[in-house]
Amino acid sequence: MDNFRKRVSTVPRYVWWVSGVLIVYTLLGFLLLPWVVETQLKSVLDQRLALTAEIESVYFNPYTMVAEFQGLDVVDADGAPLLQLQQLRANFQPTRLVLLRLQFAEISAADLDLYYQRDADGMDTATRLARDWAATAAPEEGEPETEPLDDETGGPVPLLVQQISLENLQFHLVDAVPATPFETTVTLASADVTDLATLPERRGTSAFTLLLEDSAQLTGNGELGLNPPVFDGNLALQNFSLATVSRYLQDSLPFTVDQGRLATSLNYHVDLAGESPDLALDDLQVTIAALTASQNGAGEPFLTAQTVQAGNGSLAIPENSLALESVLLDRIELSVSREAGEATNLEQLLAAFPQDGTAGPDPAVPGPVDGQSPWHVSLQQLAVEGNRIVFNDRQPELPATVGISVDIDISDIDNQPESVFPLSAVVTMDSGGELQLQGELGVLPALTVSSNVSLDALDLTVLQPYVNEYAFLQLDSALLEFQSEMQVNRDEPFAYRGDLHLREVAVSDQSGEGNLVSLQALSVDAMNYSLAENSLDISEILFDSLFARFLINQDGSTNIGRSIRPAATGAVPAEATGDEPAGSSDLPFALTIGRIRVDAAASDFTDLNLPIPFSANIHELSGTLEGLSAPTTDPAEFVLEGQVDEFGLLQLDSLFNPFDILAGTRLDLRFSNLQMPPLTPYVIKFAGREIRDGTMDVELVYNIEDGQLSANNQVVLRDLQLGDRVEHPDAMDLPLDLAAALLKDGNGVIDLEVPVSGDVTDPEFDLGPAIRRAVRNILVSIVSAPFRFLGSLLGGEGADLDSIRFQPGRSDLAPPERQVLQQLHAALLQRPQLALEIPLLITEADRVALQTDLVAQRVTARMDAAEDNSQGSLTQRRQAALESLYADAGLTPSLDELQAANTIETEITNPLTGEPLASEQLDVQAYNTDIRNRLIDVEPISEQQLLALAQARYANIRQYLLELEGELAPSRLAITDRQTAELDEDGWLVMEFGLGTSG
Repeated sequence: MDNFRKRVSTVPRYVWWVSGVLIVYTLLGFLLLPWVVETQLKSVLDQRLALTAEIESVYFNPYTMVAEFQGLDVVDADGAPLLQLQQLRANFQPTRLVLLRLQFAEISAADLDLYYQRDADGMDTATRLARDWAATAAPEEGEPETEPLDDETGGPVPLLVQQISLENLQFHLVDAVPATPFETTVTLASADVTDLATLPERRGTSAFTLLLEDSAQLTGNGELGLNPPVFDGNLALQNFSLATVSRYLQDSLPFTVDQGRLATSLNYHVDLAGESPDLALDDLQVTIAALTASQNGAGEPFLTAQTVQAGNGSLAIPENSLALESVLLDRIELSVSREAGEATNLEQLLAAFPQDGTAGPDPAVPGPVDGQSPWHVSLQQLAVEGNRIVFNDRQPELPATVGISVDIDISDIDNQPESVFPLSAVVTMDSGGELQLQGELGVLPALTVSSNVSLDALDLTVLQPYVNEYAFLQLDSALLEFQSEMQVNRDEPFAYRGDLHLREVAVSDQSGEGNLVSLQALSVDAMNYSLAENSLDISEILFDSLFARFLINQDGSTNIGRSIRPAATGAVPAEATGDEPAGSSDLPFALTIGRIRVDAAASDFTDLNLPIPFSANIHELSGTLEGLSAPTTDPAEFVLEGQVDEFGLLQLDSLFNPFDILAGTRLDLRFSNLQMPPLTPYVIKFAGREIRDGTMDVELVYNIEDGQLSANNQVVLRDLQLGDRVEHPDAMDLPLDLAAALLKDGNGVIDLEVPVSGDVTDPEFDLGPAIRRAVRNILVSIVSAPFRFLGSLLGGEGADLDSIRFQPGRSDLAPPERQVLQQLHAALLQRPQLALEIPLLITEADRVALQTDLVAQRVTARMDAAEDNSQGSLTQRRQAALESLYADAGLTPSLDELQAANTIETEITNPLTGEPLASEQLDVQAYNTDIRNRLIDVEPISEQQLLALAQARYANIRQYLLELEGELAPSRLAITDRQTAELDEDGWLVMEFGLGTSG
């Protein structure tokens, strides 16, 4: 013990001081400092931030200057974790202070869990902690000045960290702002930085690997310097799931990205030493693979993409340039669908995006900031390969599916004014048809397009479901083709120049009644449309081999009418918005068509609404319309010619303004040499007769002036032969044989004019019934007054040729009657089909006349036979003859009684005395007349005598007509049944002729 004390006492005092200092330093470093740090850290977190911290251990080696935290756990007031750190280590090198710099040999952290959250109000963890820290700060007078961490030379504090190592740092992110909170974890698997320094021109290296959810990772490596701040390196994002972004935005997007992986890589150079930052990115590669997106609530994706790729891009700031070598859209399929009664899924998607309810002005294109270069954006090639658009429409009764494949190639794209880019595109329809486009495209300062476009054999039968919506028609075939040039620029919103062809059109009736319309080709040649000039010019329109079938069914309906679907009731017409369409012009629309041509057209017409089905065929129909234009007041001429059945001819010559038909139109339609027997069904319906033979010419001349129709229907029938009668409820009850005979001229021709007039603007006006009424009125007028019609053939208003007169009991022709017969003879020569019907005229007046003649003959004969015929006066001899005949007839009363009855008393004056004398005297005239009348009354006249008189009259008429100049066949003078008549005002008998048909 004494030795120990002696040795201690011999130790120099400074040694003890040094030893004491070391002991105190050691205790302070190993024990006190860790305790103070732990205590202060907990206290500060609790007092300033209301956080609770737990530290497993704090280690500090005052000799190696190594500090280390173990097991740090920080939670908030609610017990939610904020930070969990397994290990944090720093190795400071104090010896480098002699070089006037701070230097760490190592800073490392491992197994860090950092929790970051943004609540529904938008408050995030960092902002909340900063707010709490500021709220608990001690009040100070004035604002503390913040001094930069610079050394005395004005530069940054010299700092060097030789190695920074981070491993397994996990950042737990929670965002409660979306309605559906978003959670994810980002893991910094490793990060290594060497030689991180603020020393001039000292550059270090860095490398990191960041792990994202669903196996995605972001890696980077490069060089970095802080003085000056310059960074170089590359970044690569691999296998990033776009479903993560979709999940974060699920409450604001109406669709979901089901799958899709993003990969991108780039090299970067950042220089912040200058007045403005210098940023350069190159070798930029972006790829999106296996992308699918679905509308919310829908099963099938509306978008799929095999590859979306941008390659070899570069970005430079402040040069403000962005360049891409290529953008490839490979095998993208867009599925557009529409359910019954709904909008398309894309329309629903657009409508479902959140709207802020405001409509501000269109965003202006940002221009360059003062002192900066304008942006130059370029893309060497945009390629769209193997992309498809599929439209599934379940709105029509028959669902429609339309699919197209799209390939587009655009090169040398940039954002420079007046730049144009070569453009080529091919669009292929699944159903058939290909659209090709070659040209140039420009977008600045306005859209410009200059291209050649061709469409080859587009199959229009894919439109069948939409045809079904409006008509019961089957689109069996139709191909659309065109070759054109299209222009769009600042001066021309849209211009089209080219040809258009519609080929192999065949439309049938869904009821199975066969082909309805067919067309070999509809060609529109040299079409020139300009939206700027609001004009359309067409060189020629050709209808090649157009065929149409028209059928009237048994119930009177037509195949055309039956093929049109009834309009839906309750449909509300769209209201005009008042907005002018884009590119509309104030100029009036101008249309010019050089020629419209119809070549080899045909039509089949069938009418089953007749007692006998009728069918007619029109073929080889060709015509032209020259020089059509609008606006114009000059009508266009349309000429058409074709064949009807085997030997008929159709000709049309018309002048009309198709844009104002009612203002002025002339139509001259002629049918020549139509065979009449096929028209029997119509004649039966109209007149109840068949037609055995004959031909027909029809000329229809219609003129319309200011809506007023003045028409003349000229019908010429040749060799018409009517057949048997056929009962039909709508047929006219008229003697058509007679009408035909009256109308036929000497050549067997019927020339009939049917004038029709009316107001075509009147909804009640119907041309067909008007023509039928006019024909009926004409025929009724003719057959009801046939002789007046015959008289009209001789000129003037028509002579009355229906009768002649005879004196009772006589058969001779009086001179006035011979004149009538001559006129009748001339009319009959003009109508060789007519037969004159001459009746046997027998009347009671004839009997009386014959009786009177016979009594007079008897009186004369008795007077001539009397022996004393020379004695006495003629009156005495006639009285004697009458009395003799009366006595011979044994009539009563007696002659004495007749004399007594015809004796009159007379008063005379005695000439000598002047006295009145009474005397009785026979009235000889009355006595003779009484006897004669009594003899007439009993004079027998037989029927044979009357018939002989009638026959004599017929014979005289017949002989007179046959002897007149001009051959009149005897067979055309027919004797008919008896006819009776009364005496006319002149005491003559009127014989009324009849008319029939000969042969």
